[in-house]
Amino acid sequence: MTKKEYTVPIEVQMQLADRIMNFNKKNLAGNPCTYCVDARGKFIYLLRKTINDSFEKIGRLTYDGDLEDMDFAIFRYSIEKYDAACDYFDGIECIDGTIEGAMMAGLKAYPISDI
Repeated sequence: MTKKEYTVPIEVQMQLADRIMNFNKKNLAGNPCTYCVDARGKFIYLLRKTINDSFEKIGRLTYDGDLEDMDFAIFRYSIEKYDAACDYFDGIECIDGTIEGAMMAGLKAYPISDI
């Protein structure tokens, strides 16, 4: 039996938008940088809008039907790719399968002052 390929439904994308908005309010209040996502197919690309209105790649979550248990891949600028096998970046301890854990890991892996 093959594993079902998921796409991120609109309802789930709306839930993600609410969760990201809450995270931004709680953790980035007063900061011009904010998180956003771009859902394509089974992937949820985690981006951070910077002070100059550009978007920085942070990571990618894989949606398989459960918003509380998604796989995470950090974007590695050194190779210009998402790397699910990378387990040695600052913030990896925050990865818990949720969008909030991924955003917190992104703040540690790519501090806002560094971009």
